[in-house]
Amino acid sequence: KVKDKEYSYVVFTGVCEYLGERADVKIRFKLTGENFIVDSLDLDGQEQNDLILHGLLSAVYEGY
Repeated sequence: KVKDKEYSYVVFTGVCEYLGERADVKIRFKLTGENFIVDSLDLDGQEQNDLILHGLLSAVYEGY
C-alpha cells in the first residue's frame, strides 16, 4: 500500500505474456473509500495507455 497526499494505492506486480514475450507488469489501484479505480499499468517499466490496460484486464477476467 502506497499513499500520497490525497489517496492510498495498492500496487500489484507480477509477470505476464505480452505480444508473445515475457513482461514485468505493475498495476496501480487507487482506493476511493470503499471502492477502487485502476489507475495505471506499466509493462517492463513503461506506462501503457488505457487501451492496453483495458485489454489486459479483459484477458484476466475472461476466464472467470
